[in-house]
Amino acid sequence: MLGYIEAGVAAGAKLVVDGRAHRVDGHEKGFFLGGTLFDNVSTDMKIYREEIFGPVLCVVRVPDFASAVELINVNQFANGVSLFTSDGGIARAFSRQIQIGMVGINVPIPVPMAWHSFGGWKKSLFGDHHAYGEEGVRFYTRYCGSTRATRASCSAGLTASRRAPSSPCRSLSSAHDVGLRRRSRSPSRGTPKASIKPVAACGPAGKND
Repeated sequence: MLGYIEAGVAAGAKLVVDGRAHRVDGHEKGFFLGGTLFDNVSTDMKIYREEIFGPVLCVVRVPDFASAVELINVNQFANGVSLFTSDGGIARAFSRQIQIGMVGINVPIPVPMAWHSFGGWKKSLFGDHHAYGEEGVRFYTRYCGSTRATRASCSAGLTASRRAPSSPCRSLSSAHDVGLRRRSRSPSRGTPKASIKPVAACGPAGKND
């Protein structure tokens, strides 16, 4: 982290706030880095081209909104971005034009609630799936679709669906029953466990139960 700060100073960026001398009372022997702010950063500098996972913020100045959108979209990383504005039109245009995995409007950290899938794009994403929500469930799930065309059962209920009908139905119906078989893998063991969702049986006169 200190190397990034030194690289920014050497490249000519303006160090507005220097957190290298930060101290925490009662922990004088600890290793801490305070908030650090660079201004007048250009896109060819190392502190801009690489992701800094620490309290270091870089300010890049652009002349207008269109230039800001272009600057963000051409970047190789695309984890999250935030826009602060009181103009609803600018907010809508930003949300539609920006090519980032997580977009916030007047929100400093654009991460949705945990049941929504979220994550970055481009080089800010590793693998094929995002972290939480349906994407996380899909990673550990194997889906199976079953499509059937059968005669309607004269007896309703799950028990009747497991045995052959004792007498012909008064009318025949074509039913497409879809069952879902899941094989969920345990993240720790990787052992598949199968569970089958029951399919509803057909009632008399071709009516679905």
